[in-house]
Amino acid sequence: MRNSLDKYTHFIWDWNGTILNDTYLVLEVFNELIGSLGHAPLSLEDYQLLFRHPIIEMYFELGVIRSEEEYMELSHQFHDLYGKRSRECSLHHLVLDCLDCIKLQGKTQSVLSALPQEMLDEIVDHHQLSPYFTSLLGHHSKLADSKIAYGRKWMQRQAFLPQETIMIGDTLHDVEVAEALGIDCLILPNGYQHSSAFDRNLTRMLKNFSELLAELAQ
Repeated sequence: MRNSLDKYTHFIWDWNGTILNDTYLVLEVFNELIGSLGHAPLSLEDYQLLFRHPIIEMYFELGVIRSEEEYMELSHQFHDLYGKRSRECSLHHLVLDCLDCIKLQGKTQSVLSALPQEMLDEIVDHHQLSPYFTSLLGHHSKLADSKIAYGRKWMQRQAFLPQETIMIGDTLHDVEVAEALGIDCLILPNGYQHSSAFDRNLTRMLKNFSELLAELAQ
């Protein structure tokens, strides 16, 4: 990174793939769904290379669906299958240390996720992380589409300054969300999207939470 994280007073976290180490589960459920439709399973690398927002584009590219209606059905199936197993997923290594470090510095944190709100509330509470966050922002549906609209509405109601706010995520969509909100973004490429998808000249990246913790502790 070009400079430290000292100037930021509020940290907006993505949840899936960033805080929660659930990429393996997402891949298993995804492969189960496309397998039921006669498609060969994807490897982890293939999935990460294919990944994009809106998620519907992934299904179209694979030829799994032919309409938005078919995607809506698959998306509901996905969230139902994922929800039944989501508690088996652990946090990424050193996530808690980073959350603690930010909290001890007197800074605030929130979560902006494409998960349905009820599912987000439940899984964050399961991991006993609710006290770390001032807001948990989930989606109103199970379609896993853009976080920009409700992220922007929420941001407009907050008192913290955009120039003192940073988003931490694992996908290009997190970069897009940050740009739409007028805030900086930091990528940890340990989740859904392959690291080759990012332009390292334009996107701030760290390898893992170990590097993030070192940066926070400076």
